[in-house]
Amino acid sequence: MKKVLVIRFSSFGDIVQASTVNQALKTRYPDVQITWLTKSAFAPLLNSDPNVGKVKKLEEFKGVYSIHKWIEKQDFDLVYDAHNSMRSNLIHLISLVRRLSSLWIKRPKSRWKRFLLFKFRINLFPKPFVGQASYLAPLLSYVPKIKPNHSSWEFDKNIADKVASLVDGNKYFVFAPSAAWEMKRWPVQHWKRLIDLFLENFPSETIVLVGGPNDQFIEELNYHDNIINLSGKLSLLESSYLVTRAELTISADTGIIHVADAHQKKGILLNGPTAFGKTFSPTIQILEAGLYCQPCSKDGRGKCERQIYQKCMVDILPDQVLEVTKGMISRA
Repeated sequence: MKKVLVIRFSSFGDIVQASTVNQALKTRYPDVQITWLTKSAFAPLLNSDPNVGKVKKLEEFKGVYSIHKWIEKQDFDLVYDAHNSMRSNLIHLISLVRRLSSLWIKRPKSRWKRFLLFKFRINLFPKPFVGQASYLAPLLSYVPKIKPNHSSWEFDKNIADKVASLVDGNKYFVFAPSAAWEMKRWPVQHWKRLIDLFLENFPSETIVLVGGPNDQFIEELNYHDNIINLSGKLSLLESSYLVTRAELTISADTGIIHVADAHQKKGILLNGPTAFGKTFSPTIQILEAGLYCQPCSKDGRGKCERQIYQKCMVDILPDQVLEVTKGMISRA
């Protein structure tokens, strides 16, 4: 195995989880050249991985045929379609018509299983369904075994200096109160209670809040000198570096917790409605309510059928998170 192409266009969490195949392939084939095809927003993440030789941005191409022509010229031994989207399937179809010699492997979407799960609560997926493992499983013939991988991204000095200046060199916890879809967010009042508990129990630690530029509600949580609100102030790569230096990260099913998972850093996953975001590393503790209706959504979109909205998240209590944190910190 000399040349491999990995295709995954988005999103943050999926890119991070899928990127663990890089180390797995390098373990089996030390000299393999790994190329990624992704959206430009996620290229910096993959460029930081020393296992990746080259990153091609989707925006560099005019369409699927131009992508195919590029793949044809590269003569990859293996193309791993980790997205399995309409676009990537069309690229594959063209390659079949043109009779390219590259072997194509696709990460299955399992649409029928999804239909049974979300419509009838018939769960035929592995229990638990671990996102990182699901990206490794299709490559089982090419990786040593399916296990948590330890990512080792290399961060530019400018990134390290920027983060150090913002957190002022303090020991800190990372809290990620937001998520792409509201239904998988932990309630704001729970975050407020958790912050109060942390300020009381860890008075010498700083709490760093992260999120996107549109997560204005996070400012409600910025009410103490030991809190730093960096929402909208960091790139995805800078946020990732922040997580790799944190004492512990607390988040719902977001890219932030998957960074901690991939780098085997301590974290707590507040797991609610989503089906495919569970972590793999033993350094992450998963907290969930364990309701009969879980999971009910692929990524947090949809409606909650419970009388108490978001009961699966509401029932994860701040005091419970504190106790788990104390146990994790004491084992440092």
